[in-house]
Amino acid sequence: SGDGGVTTHGQVRMCFDRDPNNGDFEAAIRLEGVAGSSLETGQWTLRAFGADPVTTVVTNFDVWTSDLSNASFSTSVGVARPLSLQTPCTATRAICVGNYVTRTVVGDRETLYGLSITSGQGPSRDPTRTGQKVTITAPGHTIRSARTMAVPTTDPRLGCADPSCLHTEMAGTSQAAAHVTGAIALMLQVAPWMGPEEILDVLQRRSCISTGACRDCMFAGPDLICPAPLLGLSDASIRAQWGAGKLNALGATTEAARLGATGFPTNEIVRPG
Repeated sequence: SGDGGVTTHGQVRMCFDRDPNNGDFEAAIRLEGVAGSSLETGQWTLRAFGADPVTTVVTNFDVWTSDLSNASFSTSVGVARPLSLQTPCTATRAICVGNYVTRTVVGDRETLYGLSITSGQGPSRDPTRTGQKVTITAPGHTIRSARTMAVPTTDPRLGCADPSCLHTEMAGTSQAAAHVTGAIALMLQVAPWMGPEEILDVLQRRSCISTGACRDCMFAGPDLICPAPLLGLSDASIRAQWGAGKLNALGATTEAARLGATGFPTNEIVRPG
């Protein structure tokens, strides 16, 4: 650890260690100003290179930035969409929700019913520890909901989706996660004994992989095996992008109600993929 370099524009501090959980090398790199001054704005370039000391194979570098408000990260070869998940999505028992598009607006770059460009993709860095990530996807683009009265209607940070400004529209995995949370609440209402493992199993098994709106899955009840897989993608790619598939809230709740009356047969839990 120590100084990686000092210039009149700023300085670089680095700390190297080995992760006790997986044995991988890790480095923390901090850019800061000199002698209490602010770091000079502009483009800072960090070059990382190396190879495995045993196999001599060039290694991959997994990079995170902790300052998303004032900094952006890019590479000369681009950042791969796979392995783009962030915490807490990579937590071992967390339900990692991706978001797909159910509604578009004028000038939108999104594809209707496709995976949103704001949705992170798996797998995680260490699937043997975290399990399948992404877990499931849900609607998360141009989601309309009640607008808080705590923010003035003139505040541009929170727009109005109707003339009375009672609603607003937002996008992202935070909106998709709310759909899954609502589905789980419905499941617990009809089967309050269900635990995390049972909930996860039902959500995944009753999800839908399709190129359309998934309405057939949504309204067909719990016994439908959804057809029409996403064309051109391998099973591994589908799981990394969509997890088990699109949320089927009605199917999951219907099965939870059925299980609530009969009890959950633990030996029938099956994980997709």
